[in-house]
Amino acid sequence: MTIGSKRVDVDWNDPRLQELLRKTEGLRIDARATFKPRPARLRLGWREGASWFEVWRVYQTDDLHVIRLDRRLDMHVGDAVSLDTLRPTAPAAGIVFAQVDAMRAGQRNDDPGTPVVLLWLRAIHGGMR
Repeated sequence: MTIGSKRVDVDWNDPRLQELLRKTEGLRIDARATFKPRPARLRLGWREGASWFEVWRVYQTDDLHVIRLDRRLDMHVGDAVSLDTLRPTAPAAGIVFAQVDAMRAGQRNDDPGTPVVLLWLRAIHGGMR
């Protein structure tokens, strides 16, 4: 095995290593920790006048936003939504028109029994502006 530029000899049969590997078999990696959650607002649909709901952006790429809601809303995969990323220096530029790609209940240890819902939103380019 190589770590950095140094070669490291690993005895995969070492009982201590085998015990450690057994202990880590069921671990799940939580990728949300790499993106600092940011406040945002979400509204159902793209039209003005609909109510905004406070949410958290927990992950983002150019076209994808993962949103954490602390309440359940009547929405489905494929629904159109507006996301306000709360950019104080350019409020209009912070509105993203998107479609719900996926949704599920939270799965962290502290999520069961709470109304935590995660939404994957795909930005719609050339949508209403």
